[in-house]
Amino acid sequence: MLTCYFNSNKVKNEEKGIKQTIRTIKLLQGEIKVKKQIKWKYNPMYYIFVLCYYVLLYYISYLICNALGDNTKFHLFSNAYYLLNTSILTLFLGGPLGEELGWRGFLLPRLQRKLKPLYASLIIGIVWACWHLPLFFIPGTSQHGSSFYLFLLMVTCYAIQFTWVYNRTNGSLIFPILFHTSINVSSGLIYKYTNVYICTAIIVNFIIMIIFYMSNKKQTYISERTCKVNESNDN
Repeated sequence: MLTCYFNSNKVKNEEKGIKQTIRTIKLLQGEIKVKKQIKWKYNPMYYIFVLCYYVLLYYISYLICNALGDNTKFHLFSNAYYLLNTSILTLFLGGPLGEELGWRGFLLPRLQRKLKPLYASLIIGIVWACWHLPLFFIPGTSQHGSSFYLFLLMVTCYAIQFTWVYNRTNGSLIFPILFHTSINVSSGLIYKYTNVYICTAIIVNFIIMIIFYMSNKKQTYISERTCKVNESNDN
């Protein structure tokens, strides 16, 4: 009887030890995942890209629209402090921080476990655009009065580019958050959105994306290799 009692206690202790080990491993995996998501030491070119790409894209689109006689107005911030304050407010209150935890922090890695990055991006682009749908019915918002379908195309472009940045930086959320902030701040440079301007920006964006894809076929994120990188990060 004593032998059975001690043996049963031993089994229970071993089970507790195994469960504790599993909990410890899960905690360590979670810590490793968080560290990867906030890793910021990458090629400076990624910072330049996420901070400057849409400023240049919007300005190029403005120049084209201006040449075509469209009445879109572009305004560059002359006050550096004003730009800094706007960027900080946009980061914390304008959507980037909260949305990116959802789109790239939660949804993207789970979609990429089953889908190629391009298909995952298309799904996120649709969901992301629909998330902003109520703004099209609220007077005073930048979306009010504009075409939702054009907005959907533009946001889908965003999603594809965000996925590329996310995968190239091994799942770091720093770059999508900065990219999102840059897009929102850059959007504020436009006084009045017209459908002509939005179409122009989409076309220019598509042309740049196609050129980039054609010149980087071997390294493009539309591959199984980049999918596996992020799968291993989230397992």
